[in-house]
Amino acid sequence: MPTAANITVKKNDGTTDVVYTSVQPAGGPGVPAVWKNQTVGTTIGQQPELRCSSKESKSAGVNFSDVRFSYKFPRSVSNSTTGEITLTDGFSATCSVRINQVMLTADLNEAAAQFGHLMASALIKSVNQSGRSPI
Repeated sequence: MPTAANITVKKNDGTTDVVYTSVQPAGGPGVPAVWKNQTVGTTIGQQPELRCSSKESKSAGVNFSDVRFSYKFPRSVSNSTTGEITLTDGFSATCSVRINQVMLTADLNEAAAQFGHLMASALIKSVNQSGRSPI
């Protein structure tokens, strides 16, 4: 089982690091671990956030691990007259992963690595930045 830790990723410029700080480890099945980019904004609500939860399930006699990710990067607008900050939906994503618990370790490791690399690929980043699927 992984141990909660901070996650460092590159910003859009490809050079600058940004840290998502582990603010809450998972408290049990279905309870999410939470990371926040605490360098954004002046309030907690403005901070981008990643959540990850997992639980065991069974389907047709097969045991699975169901993992769910959710991510949000809020849009915040500051009223120049009052200084009040308004938060609205900005960018959000969810992802569900289902893992057969009797899958060979080598196959599972390969599938997880390839999926992670696909999500980090330049094409998928471009899809997320443009909001359009490739044509």
